[in-house]
Amino acid sequence: MSGLRYLLRSCFYVFLCFAAAPTAFAGTLAYVNAANTSGRHDGLSWATAYTSIQDALNSGATQIWVAQGTYSPGDSRDATFQLRTGIELYGGFAGLETQRNQRNWLKNKTILDGNGVYHVVTGADDAILDGFTITGGDGFGGPPEGPPQGPPPGEGGGQSVHTTPQAIMSGASNNTGAGMLNYQTAPTVRNCIFENNRAGKGGAVYNMTATSFPPRPGENSKAPVFINCIFRDNFAGGRGGGVSNDLGTAPIFLDCIFQNNQCQQKGGGMYDDFGCSPTLINCLFIGNSAQSAGGLGNDGGSSPVLYYCTFTQNHAVDYGAPLYQGTGPASNPSLVYCLIASNTCDWDDPGIYNWHDDTPLIVQSTNGDSGYKPGRFTEAQLPQLLEQLQHYRAAPAPEPFSEPPQEIPSSKRVVYVKASNIGNGDGRSWGSAYSSLQAALQDAGADGATVCVAEGTYQLGSDRSASFVLQPGERVYGGFSGNGPERDPNKYVTVLDGNHAYHVLVGANGAVLDGFIITGGYANGTGYDGQGGGLIDYQRGPQTRPNSPFAAGFAMTISHCAFRNNFAHDGGAVYSYDRARPVFTACVFAENHADNGGAVLDRVGVVSTFTNCEFIANSARWRGGALYFDYGSRPKLTGCAFRNNTTGGHGGAIFSVTRASQLENTIVTLTNCSFLGNSAKGYGGAANFHDSSIAYITDCTFTDNQAGLDGKAIAVTDNSTLQSQNNTFNGDDVYQQQPENPGENGPPPDGGGMGGPFGPGF
Repeated sequence: MSGLRYLLRSCFYVFLCFAAAPTAFAGTLAYVNAANTSGRHDGLSWATAYTSIQDALNSGATQIWVAQGTYSPGDSRDATFQLRTGIELYGGFAGLETQRNQRNWLKNKTILDGNGVYHVVTGADDAILDGFTITGGDGFGGPPEGPPQGPPPGEGGGQSVHTTPQAIMSGASNNTGAGMLNYQTAPTVRNCIFENNRAGKGGAVYNMTATSFPPRPGENSKAPVFINCIFRDNFAGGRGGGVSNDLGTAPIFLDCIFQNNQCQQKGGGMYDDFGCSPTLINCLFIGNSAQSAGGLGNDGGSSPVLYYCTFTQNHAVDYGAPLYQGTGPASNPSLVYCLIASNTCDWDDPGIYNWHDDTPLIVQSTNGDSGYKPGRFTEAQLPQLLEQLQHYRAAPAPEPFSEPPQEIPSSKRVVYVKASNIGNGDGRSWGSAYSSLQAALQDAGADGATVCVAEGTYQLGSDRSASFVLQPGERVYGGFSGNGPERDPNKYVTVLDGNHAYHVLVGANGAVLDGFIITGGYANGTGYDGQGGGLIDYQRGPQTRPNSPFAAGFAMTISHCAFRNNFAHDGGAVYSYDRARPVFTACVFAENHADNGGAVLDRVGVVSTFTNCEFIANSARWRGGALYFDYGSRPKLTGCAFRNNTTGGHGGAIFSVTRASQLENTIVTLTNCSFLGNSAKGYGGAANFHDSSIAYITDCTFTDNQAGLDGKAIAVTDNSTLQSQNNTFNGDDVYQQQPENPGENGPPPDGGGMGGPFGPGF
């Protein structure tokens, strides 16, 4: 009788278990409730729920329901909620539900509190995380993400300052993804709030699914999916306050909000690098902030598709309050029916920032319906939306313009040009000289001949795309009388007038230009046509990778020329790119204007030489009143004079920035130069060396320069270094920013994320 009673009692308990979970069999569904005090914790029902999520994950259950409450992965910094392939983890239950659709995840707050662990959650393929608040992850203090790898240090003491795919793929880092780490895994995350997590990269979430880079042919990389998630109040010291994506990873975000995330460097809301092109559908970026890329930053050929997204109230100190497109090959996102409004930037336009030739596709709505709207789409529509948006996906980057150097022709032949000649000359003498400089340049280009140009003005026509195009090896001299060998560029003035063309001149390898006034260039276009109003020193074409075998820029010589009254967005008079090697001797740059680099802008490993040149009254709206050096460039200036150059931002005469260069630091060498009366509204009245730049200054004088903030003579900021010897400052001061280590210290006490000893946000 007692045996029968025991059997009936056992059957009754089994019945209770199935009654509590009518949609699942025991062993496939596990219950978790931190408030369970029944004394029985087998996870088979709410009444006997586990109190630990970790126990449920270890149980072998394929689906886990978690009741409201706070759950910790453990006491160790290495502890994490490690998802398993195919596991489904749902929060937001009150602890009585019999169907999953009965839960209310917003009301029944289910918190995964890391309390200082490196990663609160670690993802897995095909896993589902749904209905949780993920908080308290802290990636600071852990080892960094692989050492930067690249070319060995070059002359001048430079070093690699950028990570590489090899370093990223060497293993997951504790310094990434404090809220959730998805390293070579692709889960689905729904209805989750990521808040108050911090890391070096990806304060809330880090996504990296690649197993090779570039991907192997036919490799189909998986994509993490985030639906109806909120990323708020997270912080990153380096990249991606909310989310960071790496190495071709293309996650999907539907109905997500990025709010009040911060980053001390790039990407307050999100950061993409190395060809990451996520799809963001009906997402809101609001109130995020960073040094650059307040809302979303795209580097390394990252070209996301954004559909019905809104960027508002985001803030950047340097560039790109809503979106920043940086180094490449080209980062060209598609913005379809998006809304961008009310963003702010301290030292640049508050709109989209595009570096070099980046050109986003922007598709405007025809009916005024743009931007994020809660509930605009459902998850069921996602497959159809993704297929539809393939139409807007940027094509893979074309093969970059990069070809082996060719032998530069050189002949003793002379071609003559004289503007006052009438008729169709053949250029063989002054009497039969060409009247068209373009015709002479084309002729001389056949064998690298010398071109002698008589006094006068040579003007481009009404086609703004026209330029005087130099040919490899040809030597072009102005300042001839036109009646014999007599030459005096000061007496026989020879003017190349762009007549508002984008570029007066296009350079060439081995070309020589001597004895001209170059004026009237107006590069106010986009990409290539926004650079180098007087002279552009690389060929139009697809971007070259910064570390490709062959340089896209030209090696040429420019002597005794004056660049006057030219304009460009970048490099008012001259723009040089990708390891160009221009040599300027005894040139004058006067009254040129640009948004950046009033006279000259060098970008990507350019090695330029300026000897006995003058820079007078040039101006830049934002940085580098005269000169702007970017991305591992190596300018050398000797015996140059800088007078009365101005900027509305930083570096009255000179501004330099390394910008995470894969070609080592930007290094500026100044010898026996003078700086008089230059001014900046920001930092560095004469010069601002910024972002890991290195400056060597010897035997220079600084007099009466002015800065609105610090460093009347020089400001050395953001991990830059200065070596100064035998210089005279005449009361002008040098400002040296004290180094910070955000990777150790995290955000400043006020939570601003961008404070420092040299003012708000710098």
